[in-house]
Amino acid sequence: MGTLEVMAHRVVWCVALLAILVTLVRSWPRILSALREKRTLMLLACSTVLISINWITFIYAVNIDRVLETSLGYFINPWSPSSWA
Repeated sequence: MGTLEVMAHRVVWCVALLAILVTLVRSWPRILSALREKRTLMLLACSTVLISINWITFIYAVNIDRVLETSLGYFINPWSPSSWA
């Protein structure tokens, strides 16, 4: 599977799962009101671009058999999400 195909699967399945979760907790009004605010929408767009770059880079590295290097990069990098916990 190619990098963009894997990325497309991740996006589609994440959107489907989140739609189900948002429906279960009945948060659609809050989400729609947040999307009406220009500043919030711009922040969400910027975070989407950054997360997409991260995902695509990771998927590409795994596809070219650089799993060890990628794992080490996530371990060493102080800005990785695993260090935020």
